[in-house]
Amino acid sequence: MSLFMTDTFGTLKGINMGAVRTEPFRTQEDRRIFAKYYTPIDIIAVVVGMLLPPLIGSQFPDKRAGFEATGLIIAIVASFYQYYLFRVSVRIKK
Repeated sequence: MSLFMTDTFGTLKGINMGAVRTEPFRTQEDRRIFAKYYTPIDIIAVVVGMLLPPLIGSQFPDKRAGFEATGLIIAIVASFYQYYLFRVSVRIKK
């Protein structure tokens, strides 16, 4: 189930990033500069995203509590990330 969700949301993110990237970065040079910074951050985020959930979950003696805590932390981080993306997209559209 975890692999299914990772692959599904990773594909959705990749498709959307490819579509959205052309909007604020009109020239090929701007896209290259964006990719120079985005790619290393994305690689680090993928590695951290694969390592942290098992580490957080293993800190709890009850597996269910560890799963719930991991889900809550991921939801909070995703909420802040979505809020930030919304703020950036509003600023770009102006």
